[in-house]
Amino acid sequence: MVDQRDFQNMNEKEIFTEIGRALLGETLGTTRLNDAEAEEAGRAWFKSVLPIIRERVCGNEQIRKQLMSPEAQLRNAAVAVVLDTLLRGLFKDIQVAAISQGVLCYGLHVLCGAEPSR
Repeated sequence: MVDQRDFQNMNEKEIFTEIGRALLGETLGTTRLNDAEAEEAGRAWFKSVLPIIRERVCGNEQIRKQLMSPEAQLRNAAVAVVLDTLLRGLFKDIQVAAISQGVLCYGLHVLCGAEPSR
């Protein structure tokens, strides 16, 4: 298992691969997923839960103001903590830090459909 601090250093491909492994690692018995299969599963799962993530992150005006400021673009660690707070307990078997990094890779402006505040 990956240490939570390592998620912040993962790129999009790595984070979705990790999510896919967390989702399917135990269900396929002794067969280990290859990276492409794990990434595909992680991306599909992430896409399926985007409405829930969008509601939790973008539906909170105070959080949105903090996340969309230009300064926030330099504070990925702080964003991950905020997302951890918002998403904790919603998704079984996936570390929230992995979901948070997935959201950062996906893009908060894409998620919330907004431009950064000036």
